[in-house]
Amino acid sequence: MSDTDQKQPRSGRVLRVLLFVSLAGNLVVLGLVVGAVLKGGPHDGPRNLARDTVAPFTRALAREDRRSIGRDIRQTVAGGDAAAWRAARQQRYTEALRLLREESFDADAFGAVLAGQVAQVQAVAGAGSVALTRHIAGMSASERQSYADRVEEELRRGKKDRKGKP
Repeated sequence: MSDTDQKQPRSGRVLRVLLFVSLAGNLVVLGLVVGAVLKGGPHDGPRNLARDTVAPFTRALAREDRRSIGRDIRQTVAGGDAAAWRAARQQRYTEALRLLREESFDADAFGAVLAGQVAQVQAVAGAGSVALTRHIAGMSASERQSYADRVEEELRRGKKDRKGKP
């Protein structure tokens, strides 16, 4: 067996680990987007491109509209049972921690846990996109114009807030 044949299994394992690290990073970004949509997020925290992409649209809405969209999202992804949804998410974290602490790392099982988390986050992001679009579609032309003005103001305000910051 040549040296390259012996190194291939190891490089495959390295690629798998890099894939999982990349998935975890994507999960963090999606989590921030979802958090911004569902809770309005802390607007004075560290800047995040994903959150900044969605934030002007959500901040331009009235508080009650944001809450209504959040309820729609929870109803869509959790069937109204947010506690069960959070429990499932927590179960995935518990399983991931268990896998990380095992003597022998099971990359496939860990990847499956991450894939479940990514799917859950993508479901929330998709439901958020649908709920926001549905809300905007229900606006009259004049309400949409006012909303567009508020979004534009949020975008301007965001640029002003970033001046002098990395």
